[in-house]
This record gives sequence, structure tokens and C-alpha cells, in this order.
Amino acid sequence: MDIFGIKALLICGLIFIPFEHLFAERPQKIFRKGLAVDLIYLLFNGFIVKVAIAIMAAGALGAAAILVPQSITQAVSGQPVWLQVAEIILIADIGVYWAHRAFHKIPALWKFHAIHHGIEDLDWLGAFHNHPVDAIVTKAISLTPIFFLGFSEASIAVFSIIYLGHTLLVHSNVRIPFGPLKWLIASPQFHRWHHANQREAYDKNFAGQLPFLDMMFGTYNVTGDKVPEKYGVDDPIPSTYFGQIGYPLLPPREAIESTSAEHRSLTSTVFGRAVRRRPRGRLFASNRLNLRGMNETSLYAPVKRFLESLDFVVKGEIGGCDIVALREGEPPVVVICELKLQFNLELVLQGVDRATVCDEVWLAARMSARGKGRESDARFRNLCRRLGFGLLGVTAADRVEVLLSPIALAPRKNARRRSRLVDEHQRRRGDPVAGGGSRNPIMTAYRQSALACAAAMVDGPRRPRDLKALTPIASKILQHNVYGWFARVDRGLYDLTDAGRASLVRWPQASHDESRHAILNASTI
Repeated sequence: MDIFGIKALLICGLIFIPFEHLFAERPQKIFRKGLAVDLIYLLFNGFIVKVAIAIMAAGALGAAAILVPQSITQAVSGQPVWLQVAEIILIADIGVYWAHRAFHKIPALWKFHAIHHGIEDLDWLGAFHNHPVDAIVTKAISLTPIFFLGFSEASIAVFSIIYLGHTLLVHSNVRIPFGPLKWLIASPQFHRWHHANQREAYDKNFAGQLPFLDMMFGTYNVTGDKVPEKYGVDDPIPSTYFGQIGYPLLPPREAIESTSAEHRSLTSTVFGRAVRRRPRGRLFASNRLNLRGMNETSLYAPVKRFLESLDFVVKGEIGGCDIVALREGEPPVVVICELKLQFNLELVLQGVDRATVCDEVWLAARMSARGKGRESDARFRNLCRRLGFGLLGVTAADRVEVLLSPIALAPRKNARRRSRLVDEHQRRRGDPVAGGGSRNPIMTAYRQSALACAAAMVDGPRRPRDLKALTPIASKILQHNVYGWFARVDRGLYDLTDAGRASLVRWPQASHDESRHAILNASTI
């Protein structure tokens, strides 16, 4: 008896390793980072989950014998096997959808599920990279109704094979167009945009096999042929197997820590309708401020002017932060400002998350009409003072008032994340994105470079070396083709696709023509 799944591993490897090599979505090594940990998950989790399912099935069958009339179980098991399999897929995936959504929305559960999202190089083995608690709870919710209703063993066995194969496929590093079936059957592209560590992908595409469930409940992410720029999470996930198993069970290392605060809001969802959870107590009570028709981007311009008056270079939407401001120096002074329409707990938690990558944190929000809102609450100010945060109030006339100056508490720094933030700020040309927005694609430095390459290729195909004068990463941009804007027409020669030409229409920039002429001039020198 192969209780650890060695045979399954060998069979799946023989199928998916060459499959990923022939139809790779992006270049990726077979012996990638984290491979050994994924193999441990496959071997040990497989055994643990099998035992849990056996216990769960025995309990469900025992309860069904008492609670469910025999006529119902006989009617269910008496159906054709193909019909039973179709019903099982639907019932199980409804359970997977809501269990999956709960693991994203409930902070205590998210720490278990963050282990799965911690994968930075996504391939077929990533399907096994789940915390045992995550895997067991999800399977309990999705499979208990199956055992309870009395589906036949043959139909359950067929479903198990289909589910395993499909789960490996959607996690695999392959590019296979599903055409019109993409609305019915989950594709690798569909699930890839669930794992993407990009704001537009957060809390989307929860279904395991049936994408129309996300369409029904308002969580479907239409991505077209775009490829995610990166996978993983910002949570401090350990790199070892036992570290990851223990990570959700350990207390937070900081007094107030929300490892998913960057993209997990304080909203609960009931039957697809978002409902704001209002924390109890006067400290977090409503300001009774009329905010109808306003959004967070309305705060960006006045706060930007304030920070620029302090000799900062200010840009919006960098690394998930509403505002990042730099002042020249070695190293540069990094200030992050988060924007909300009201001072609330979520704003404070975002500040806690940002404190590890900057020198100062400012929290900015609209002031109440009479000045008696939360910004005047001594307890709220004391909380921010203890955390070292500065507070900015924006009046109805867009005047910025300093409510509290930041205090440098020297929190533990995340040097790698800070370096990425500074690098993105310095490489991004101009300030193309207003901070506080989340619905549109962000104009990153990488996207700007890709657009510059596209603009230089309007007149005809180019080679990567022809574009190096414009951007040093031209070769990487053309080869990886993250946005689907380029196509190789010959060895080392690339041309624009229709999507690339459409991108120049969508993002017309004055620098496009200048960049193209600069490349043409450089190529003639």
C-alpha cells in the first residue's frame, strides 16, 4: 500500500515535468527554490490528509445511516456514474469555494492558507504545498456532503482522479488556452491570477474547478492573456517545512501585526455582499461624516503637496503603499503615507505593516465636519503616538493639518522589501498613479519600460540590443513578455502584437515618441 504517494509522485512527475517544459508559461528551472519543501509536503501531507479523510468519511457515513433516509441514499447511488460524478464536482466545488473564501477573509485562517500562497515559483508541485489544517478543513467542508448523501464508491473514485489531475493542472507552469471553456472549467491562467501577488488579484478566483461560481458571487477576475508579474505573499513565511507548519500556531512577534493587512480588508462577505464590520467601542465609532461620492484618491493631491513642501519626492501606489516619499541622502529617507476617508483600525494596521520598510509612517484621512471625530479622540492619538505614527487631517477645503508628528521608534526593518520599494520609486518615471486607487492596473516602472519598448517598435521589429539604450532590461522584457505585447518573428527579433499596439492607445505618453527617436538615433551611432 503506497500510503505516502510515492507512485503518484512518479506518475505525476513523468506527465507534468515534460508538459511544463514544452508549454511553459514562463522560464523556470525544474530544481527550483523550495522544491525539497514541496516534496516533503507531498509525502507527509498525503498520509495525514488520507487518514483525516478516512476518519471523516467513517463519521459522515455513520451519521448518514441515522439521519438520512435510506431511500435518498439509494436514489443517489443508483444514478449513472457519470451523473454522480458531475453532481459531486458541483457540490464539492461549492464547498471548496466558501471554505477557500473563509481562509482568505478570516485572519486566523489566513495564516494557515498563507503557507500555500507563499509559493513564489508556481508549478504542479505547488498543488501539494498546503498546511495540513488548511487541506483537512477544506476537504471536510467539501466532501462531507458527498459522503452524507451516499454517492457510490465508483463515482467518488472517478471524482478523486479528476480532481487530482485538474488541481495539478491549474497549478502547473503551462500556457494552454481554454477558449470558451474558460468560463466553465478552471484553467491554469484562472488560478494563476489567484496566486498573483498584485493588488488586482487579491481575493479573486476562489473556485477550484468551476469559475462560474466566482462569476455568480462577484469574485471573478478577468485577466485575458496577461501574466502575473510575481507570486507569493508579503507575510514573513519561514522557508523550512517545520517552520511553515508551526508558523500559524505561533503568536505574532509584534504587538499589533496584520501580515495580510496590505490586501485583506476588514470586510466580511455574506452571500456575495460585502458588509463592513464595525469594531465595537467609542474609539472606533463612526465620525458621522458625509463621504458619499468621495474616494481615497481625493486625498492624494493635498497630501502630496504637503510632503513636497518638506523637500520630499512623492509618488503614488508603489509596492502596495498609497504614497511613498523619498528625500535625498545615503541611504535615502523613506516616508510612507497611507490614505483613508476616515481614521479607523484598518488604517492603523496598514501603518504597522509599513513600519518595517520606512523611516516614518504618516496616516492621513478626512477630518470630521465639526472637528469632533476620531482625530480628536485622545485614546486614538495615544495609540498612534505609542506606535510612532504621524497623523495628517485633510479638511473639506483640502488643507492639510498635522495632528501628530511621527516618532522614530526604530522598529525591526525588512531590508529586502525596503530595497524593492526604493528601487521602484527611483526607477519609475514621473508620478503616473494617484495614491489610494486599487481598481486599475498600476503604472509600475516595469510597465513603463515595456511601454517604452513598445513605442520604439511601432515602426517595425527590433532586437533587444537596439532597445538597451532605452532600458537595460529590454532583453528580459521581450523574452518574458509578461503583458503579451511582443512576439518573436525571428531569432533575436521581436515585433509588436495587437495587444501591444492597444497598450499604446490605452496609455498614451508624451515620452513614447521621444523614446522611439532616442532608440533610432542610438542604433545609428
